[in-house]
Amino acid sequence: MTSHSAPRTSHSDALVPELGPALGRLTALPGAKVGAPPRPRVELADLRLALVGRVFELAGTARNAGDPAKVSAILASDRLRTEWERGATQVATRTILRIQESLAAAAERAGLPARRLRRLAPTADERALITARLQGAGVPFVDGLTTLDVAEDGSDDWTEALLAAARLLESCWLDLEQRALAEEEAWSAEAMRIAAWRPARWPRWVAAGLLAAICIYTGLVLGGYVPVPPGGNAVTSWWWSHE
Repeated sequence: MTSHSAPRTSHSDALVPELGPALGRLTALPGAKVGAPPRPRVELADLRLALVGRVFELAGTARNAGDPAKVSAILASDRLRTEWERGATQVATRTILRIQESLAAAAERAGLPARRLRRLAPTADERALITARLQGAGVPFVDGLTTLDVAEDGSDDWTEALLAAARLLESCWLDLEQRALAEEEAWSAEAMRIAAWRPARWPRWVAAGLLAAICIYTGLVLGGYVPVPPGGNAVTSWWWSHE
């Protein structure tokens, strides 16, 4: 009878743990139930899952690296920080776009002129502040990555630091989503004001009054009730000859 030995596990496999449990709600598909609030936002699910996919790809590459130094280099703090910054910037861009679309939809319903909408839309400075506030949600994650830098390659401390970073990534990303929602809600009042906008009526009243006065005066001139104004003889003569 032939005996089969258990499959060997490389040191890099043991060094890089499964990150899915630590990432928690970040791995949830849109519409899936989550155990604790806040629930991941459906509007940002594609960006969230793209970030998770990139982290899993780094982890998979690290497992095939072969030695602790290479594993640590692949999952270095600067690479994980870059992934956070990339994802947070994408969320900021999406959030600003959603704000602009909300204002544009309100302007279209109200008939607000495009030039006035441009003055009410987020300015370059406001867009920069929105981006900075959203990226700030990752401060705990970025600060926590320092433990990866100080832990010895291949040590239990390094593995635990990686898991801790994944847990921080979950909490910071969910905070990022809530901050993005707060930014959208802050601009919803502006959208409501735009939707309630109506053109001022007095210009139309003035125009209608002027038109009525012109029509009345013209009728009086052509009817012979008031003198013909200078330069109007040709018109009145033509009119009277065709009566």
